[in-house]
Amino acid sequence: MFCNRSSRFFLRQALPQQKSSFCPFFFQSPLVVHYLRLESNKGNIYMASSSPPRVLKAYYEQFQRDFSMFLRCRSEELLEGGSMVLTFLGRRSDNPSSKECCYIWELLAVALNDMVAEGLIDEEKMDSFNIPQYAPSPTEVKCEVEKEGSFTINRLEVSEVNWNAYRAIACKPLR
Repeated sequence: MFCNRSSRFFLRQALPQQKSSFCPFFFQSPLVVHYLRLESNKGNIYMASSSPPRVLKAYYEQFQRDFSMFLRCRSEELLEGGSMVLTFLGRRSDNPSSKECCYIWELLAVALNDMVAEGLIDEEKMDSFNIPQYAPSPTEVKCEVEKEGSFTINRLEVSEVNWNAYRAIACKPLR
């Protein structure tokens, strides 16, 4: 995503003179992890197709808060007319539990559930664990940028990652 800072006025006098090094990591808030622990997401460690709608909603609302704060903080650091390029894990689909963004978490969930079945991990601990990460769709990113209002999107691209690198390598003929 390539953004330009719009002509929005900020009171620099209220901010310290030193350049801010504050950079929130998306979706790292302990509030969402705590909230999701209260919710039943049995057998899942992320937003899966079997997750209750309230779990999906909690993840999305936390993304909205975190991304909005990130944009506000960046807008205070950029000069008017400045640009910013963001690269992050996302998904093409509007379905938040789409496998395209959660493939790696599905593999981890299978391994952890196997460990629960073998008695190596307590089932209650497994059910209380949720990965604090949200992979937004282009529509969600655009909506949040427009809602926050400090930036305009000049270009928004989605790149695809080949999750099955082994197959790509194994199918290539050796010379």
